[in-house]
Amino acid sequence: MNFILRSLLLFSAMLLTSGCSYFAQSWVETQPRSNYSPEDIKNLSKIVEGVPVAYRIDLESSEEQDPDLLRYAPILVQGFQEREKTEYDYGADAIGNPYLEEEELVKINTKEPRVFCRIEHTSVYDQKVKQLVYALWYPTRPVGTVEQGNIDGHILRITLGANGSPVLYESTQSCGCFYGVFASEKLEIWAKKEFQRSLPHKKYVLEKKHESKSDWVIRGLVSLKEGERPVLCISKGQHFCQTILSSGEVNLENIDQKKYQLVDYEKLNQIPRYDGKTGSMFNDEGLVWGGRRWKEELIFTSLEYPGWPRHLDKVNIHWDEAKWQQPNLLMDYLRLPHAILETNIADEEESLEEGFSEETADESNKEYSPSVLSTSFLEKYGQEKPFAVLVTHKFCIGCHKFKETVLKDNKSQKALSNWNFVVIDLFQEEERKLVAAQRVSLTPTLILFSSQGKELLRMEGISTLAELNSSLGKAL
Repeated sequence: MNFILRSLLLFSAMLLTSGCSYFAQSWVETQPRSNYSPEDIKNLSKIVEGVPVAYRIDLESSEEQDPDLLRYAPILVQGFQEREKTEYDYGADAIGNPYLEEEELVKINTKEPRVFCRIEHTSVYDQKVKQLVYALWYPTRPVGTVEQGNIDGHILRITLGANGSPVLYESTQSCGCFYGVFASEKLEIWAKKEFQRSLPHKKYVLEKKHESKSDWVIRGLVSLKEGERPVLCISKGQHFCQTILSSGEVNLENIDQKKYQLVDYEKLNQIPRYDGKTGSMFNDEGLVWGGRRWKEELIFTSLEYPGWPRHLDKVNIHWDEAKWQQPNLLMDYLRLPHAILETNIADEEESLEEGFSEETADESNKEYSPSVLSTSFLEKYGQEKPFAVLVTHKFCIGCHKFKETVLKDNKSQKALSNWNFVVIDLFQEEERKLVAAQRVSLTPTLILFSSQGKELLRMEGISTLAELNSSLGKAL
């Protein structure tokens, strides 16, 4: 009966989608908020939906790695079945070491827990930042109507700020499904200082409205103190990332403990073979041997090998809208503060409430209306002429280019001669306060005001002399 029911469900899904994955996608919540209470965190079995088992790095047996890879190697709290009530093979929730059987089929040796790591980089405001990547493998995906199959995996990527501390955590299954982002609490604080408030209908200031693709959700905030490790909580069976916590806020003493060895990701190209030789875990297209999900291919027809575990360099995320290795990925989808590039920034002492009040929501969802310059601004810069205010940031590359090219041009100086031209640097706290009411979310931004301080026009992301002249002309 179970088999017949599953078959009917699969057939119904195929019939409803009729070869189009759009409707199927709309059924799946891929970026759920992490809303666990302190009481939930005391009971990890509730979070991982099973019996929690903690995997920790074995520093003695792990290979020599980049110090940051060792320092932030995560604790994995994995959900398992109760041994007396197993619905599938108990070992399906254990992580392990891949090997090749005959017929180009990958298997996982769960007696040898491994986490595979490497260093990556991304670009933030045209500067390179460091990323720590950790990948782990399960023998199977044991549950799900269409997702079941040989080999499952999970990936965690931690982006470090210029001061060496984690600021972003990206989590996804090894096929690219259920990609989600967590941010450090201090990154949200920095964003709030720079951008003032969240965008309409957004919970966090870091969240951005994408013009043509799906918006990213910050699933939750992580508060990681010095000496602590991130704790990746993975559900039983489905192997979803339920949340990311810090080791300082969880008590792992009363749950089973295991150790994993941290090894280089490149080792996956030389795993043991049945004949005593070595071979790659991946085929020529970067897909895991024997990991195909034919049921998902029938439903999600617009996706490239949906559900099939793969090499990091071949991972697509968010319904194939973006690639794991896409340049400027984080900048494209998030409002990142420039403070992420500061090397000597101190840890913030202030706290940030996790809650999102109705008052905050109402304030951020108001329709935009022209702003008015503060009394402090008018007193400082006078009221003889209308104001042309250029809002910049110390670490904004576009701001520096605009100043060096456009503002030094004689034509721009002549055009600005009829204006009280003021340059504001959001990096400077006093200057940031002067334009707090203007709610600038992108630099460089030019805002034009009457001599009484009423906003006339603004040009976000201004970069050329033509845009400057056009803005000045429209405002007069």
